[in-house]
Amino acid sequence: MLNIRELRQSELVSFFNSFKLEGFTNNVSHIKCLNKSYPNDFFIAYKDKELVGFVLAIKESEKFGRLSNLLILKKFRSQGFGKELLNFAKKHLDGCQIAIDCIQGKEQIYEAVGFKAYFETSLFSFNSGQTQAPKSNITVSNVSESSFLEHNLKLNYLKKQSYTSCLFKKSTLCKGVYNEDSLSSYAILLPYKDGYQIVLSSNEINEALALIYHLSKDLNKATSIYIEVPQTEQLLLRIVKLHDMEIVSTTTNMYNKILN
Repeated sequence: MLNIRELRQSELVSFFNSFKLEGFTNNVSHIKCLNKSYPNDFFIAYKDKELVGFVLAIKESEKFGRLSNLLILKKFRSQGFGKELLNFAKKHLDGCQIAIDCIQGKEQIYEAVGFKAYFETSLFSFNSGQTQAPKSNITVSNVSESSFLEHNLKLNYLKKQSYTSCLFKKSTLCKGVYNEDSLSSYAILLPYKDGYQIVLSSNEINEALALIYHLSKDLNKATSIYIEVPQTEQLLLRIVKLHDMEIVSTTTNMYNKILN
């Protein structure tokens, strides 16, 4: 039986150190922001005072939750602890539609507890030297935190403003395209793995290409850049093809139920 409890803020540094030793390379900035914004949804598991694993069971609204980064340390795997931690997280999100990004090949674990696969999301990489100056005459500007927060609020994102603000503060750079005084598209650059990750929000291909170029043009040409692309996002898939990106990994997006 595991001892599962909320992660204390004072434990954050030692927590990340433990998982770095395991080769844990997920987006640390993203996880730190989630922990700051949803401290009651971040759980760690112990057995006999030894760290076993962790899970984020984020309640983004009364009807929607997300299971993120369920991880068991290598020495404790294949002992049933993952299932125990998963059941704990599901109970925490009881009554919600629950989404989870599952590593390919592990879908049967979640299918056994009622999840179904719906689409895939892939992580792609490319070098900053692969970007080219856009042919279109689009003005790209720096984005203020207030514009960034206002834009995300208009998109009706469920995540708290504190999370969005934290992500902005941890970004290396944030660029945007404005339509009159309103932000039309943006892209932020975050430290990730051996390089950076781009998080892009745009509905216009030329604006998106201009943003990617301006984020990467001052980086070393061999710098690795990563971007997550759901198979449902046609604009991002076009960008992947245009930059000849390489696929790094793929996850399956699964849900326990679909709401009407």
